[in-house]
Amino acid sequence: MQWITGSLIFDQFHLDGNAMKVLITGAFGNIGGHTMRELLAAGHSVRAFDLDNATNRKTATAWGEQIDTVWGDITDPTSIARAAEDVDAIIHLAAVIPPMTDQQPELAERINVGGTRHVIDAALASAKKPHIVFASSIATYGRRFDEAPPRRADEELRPEDNYGRHKVECERMIRESGLTYTILRLAAVPPVSLDTFDPIAFDIHPETRIEFVHPADVGIALANTIGNERARNKVFLIGGGEVNQFRYGDWINAMFTATGIGPLPTEAFGPRPFYTDWMDTAEAQDVLQFQHRTWEDYQNDIRALLGWRIVFVRLLRPFIRRALLKKSPYWQQFRKGGALAPVSADQG
Repeated sequence: MQWITGSLIFDQFHLDGNAMKVLITGAFGNIGGHTMRELLAAGHSVRAFDLDNATNRKTATAWGEQIDTVWGDITDPTSIARAAEDVDAIIHLAAVIPPMTDQQPELAERINVGGTRHVIDAALASAKKPHIVFASSIATYGRRFDEAPPRRADEELRPEDNYGRHKVECERMIRESGLTYTILRLAAVPPVSLDTFDPIAFDIHPETRIEFVHPADVGIALANTIGNERARNKVFLIGGGEVNQFRYGDWINAMFTATGIGPLPTEAFGPRPFYTDWMDTAEAQDVLQFQHRTWEDYQNDIRALLGWRIVFVRLLRPFIRRALLKKSPYWQQFRKGGALAPVSADQG
């Protein structure tokens, strides 16, 4: 599938046709760049807010004068207040995710919950009272494998981990702030990158239901909330649709196959389902028109990033597989003859 710019269909969502000034927190993360691209293509001006470090400086330089960059820390109310001056909307992406939310719970809460409080306070102090667009998560539902899918926007939230609890609390604060808002609960959004593999991937039962959405499509969804009266004070589920709904084992092994590594054994994965599920995205798609890419498109993106290096991955495949499997405690236990008995995903 070719690269699609969501802003090509943007005009149908913007009743007033006015360009807006939009602040993005966590602008140089996984989703921020895609969102900035869509906003700029639609004629909006973008103010990017993120930590001042070498990686973010390099990314900001690549954007040049297309964006206005404000450096700061989401835990510092002064810097976020400065960034929020004179903006019409704030797309709040800045957050930390698992496993850091469990490894450093106090810091994670200060960033995720405290940072959101600072964003709300800055918006309330602003003369324009900007619209808040908040990136929430499927993790707010907890493990629901004893219930038939898909998850719906109006269902009770039952978070089970710190990350899910943070998102639920942030949603509550935003809804009760008196500001207008749009809340997007995101499905699985892996970055299009060749970053180091995270061993947390082994902790998920292969039968876990998971829905993929391409980060570029999330960028379209976020951008298409701006000025969109149909998105005002609404909660949407942002997933890739039925074509992007999988069982986790099939999903991740398709990725390993695409990179030349090949599928890993079932015994390498953990015995419990994870906080992911299939989603009812019909209303979100109707209002935001963001579903353009498939899991196959994502795999093609990764192959393109690998380029000629995929030849060496295939040559080194046995060594890479061995190194990956060493990161799985479940595989190590299986090799010792004491594998944990996998529970049915429906047992939760």
